[in-house]
Amino acid sequence: MLILRKIGFAANVKHESKLVFISHAVVDSKIAQAIVDLLGLGLGIDSKDIFCSSLQGMGIPPGSNFIDFIKAQIQTPRIVVLLLSQNYLDREFCLAELGASWAMSHQVVPIVVPPLDFSDLQSVLTGIQAFKINSADGWNDACPVLEKQLDKKANFAIWERNRNKFLAIIPDLIAKQPKPTRVSADKHEKAAQAYKDAAKVLSELSDKHEELLIQYEKVKAAKDSTEVRKIEMESNEEDERLQELIDKAADELSFFPRTVKEAFYQREIGKELTWPDGFDNDGRDDMENAQERHWLSEGSYGLVPSNDHPRVLAALGALNELVSFLPELSEGFVKWYEDEHKEKLSFTSREFWERHLF
Repeated sequence: MLILRKIGFAANVKHESKLVFISHAVVDSKIAQAIVDLLGLGLGIDSKDIFCSSLQGMGIPPGSNFIDFIKAQIQTPRIVVLLLSQNYLDREFCLAELGASWAMSHQVVPIVVPPLDFSDLQSVLTGIQAFKINSADGWNDACPVLEKQLDKKANFAIWERNRNKFLAIIPDLIAKQPKPTRVSADKHEKAAQAYKDAAKVLSELSDKHEELLIQYEKVKAAKDSTEVRKIEMESNEEDERLQELIDKAADELSFFPRTVKEAFYQREIGKELTWPDGFDNDGRDDMENAQERHWLSEGSYGLVPSNDHPRVLAALGALNELVSFLPELSEGFVKWYEDEHKEKLSFTSREFWERHLF
């Protein structure tokens, strides 16, 4: 059976993420700005390579859909800076960004903003090393990670000078930050669920991203347009749905012997399963056995699938789903299928039944 799995078409992939994604609460924008300045002055990272939603020129362009733009930016950054504050943990969208970063296995730099402490992060960052924003050693440990991920080489004297300026202003910025309201149990539960949902969705996106990369490599290695077309059809959503319905019908039919399957086929082409002529005792025995089990019953001139047996009804239901879907297939997919198998894509074709259902 040659029905192939959907993985998306690589030509449609857009890599729009900037190099650095700063995940933060909007009310912590002044601290985020200080981090942007440190990255720029201390490491030489251009502001155009940083996404920070709350800062002018680094956030979401006017007229853009907020959620869609955030989703695009979180796809492929080289590094995600997590500005973990009380305000951060109080906002569902921040937790969704955190979940996305985890699900897509991004390199993260988790920075803890007091009065938040490491113990407050056990439920969201288990096993991940974080450092406090006012720690010189923490920033020095983070510097090589930033250099590696962003292909930068810091001048130590310049880095140290700007790091010290940063550390000097941080206490005052923290003191002036608005404090979050107390989170109710209901809001906490909703936030936790939002985190789980985001993690699940982004995990699926991560899997799809890997599949797209695999397909892209296949396309690059393709020898001619025919092979490219075949790869493109492998990614078709119709293919996945068709495979699903075929598997379901074949699974329901697998319970029955060949004689009963033949009766199902004859039903689909408007006929009945006729009694064998001559001395075909095996065929007659099989039909009589199917009658005794109430799988088949008398029709006008032969046997037909019974309408009062649960297993028969389940098989008929699966077959009806499949036959109802076939007219929805696009002309392009039908042509590909027929070229690939050298046969008509028709539910009344014996070739189709022999390939997928018998």
